[in-house]
Amino acid sequence: MPIHDAPRYITLTDMRRYISAHTNSLNTDEDDLLTDCIVAAEWQIDFYTRRVFVAEPGTRYYSRFTAIVQDNALYLGDGEDLYALPANGTVYNGDGQIFPVGSIWLEPRNEGPPFKIIRLKSSYAWSWNTDDEIKVPGTWGWSISAPPPIQSATRELAMYIYRSKDVTPNDMAGFDQAGAVQSPRGMPETVRRRIEPYRSRSGGVL
Repeated sequence: MPIHDAPRYITLTDMRRYISAHTNSLNTDEDDLLTDCIVAAEWQIDFYTRRVFVAEPGTRYYSRFTAIVQDNALYLGDGEDLYALPANGTVYNGDGQIFPVGSIWLEPRNEGPPFKIIRLKSSYAWSWNTDDEIKVPGTWGWSISAPPPIQSATRELAMYIYRSKDVTPNDMAGFDQAGAVQSPRGMPETVRRRIEPYRSRSGGVL
């Protein structure tokens, strides 16, 4: 997955508003820290779900050794969500030829985007020269903007990361016997439950 250093799922303004609503305080001198927390939260969500929720232009390559092809259908890899092909629909076969416009279906047809399968119409077939690859330029990712549950999860997880700056290295404010509550490690369960339906499962539509 691409490495990002700027927020994609929520804005810094969103995060400021969220913190103000939950803490009644906001230090504008911490904008750099807040940005880092948002980026870290987004990265954790991407890693857990194995997908990216804001689509970006790019090209994917499929060799004859790695491509999964069956019945004229090219199955995209785990976490590879195709939002759209270029306006001209250009896809390059593994022999260097360009498929003409109208020769391709994107599936699932009634649910996408995102799409997980590139299917050729019956007059065409996937093929490769010895050292060439199928090339699919397109916009890759879940959507143009992150869905609301992902935005909500990003805010909550970024807040969790932000608050961790005040936690001791042992993630412990005291002893359980004394009534102190241990700060939870890793991703909060509420965040995990919110993003679980979006987790990519190899071979499936999601």
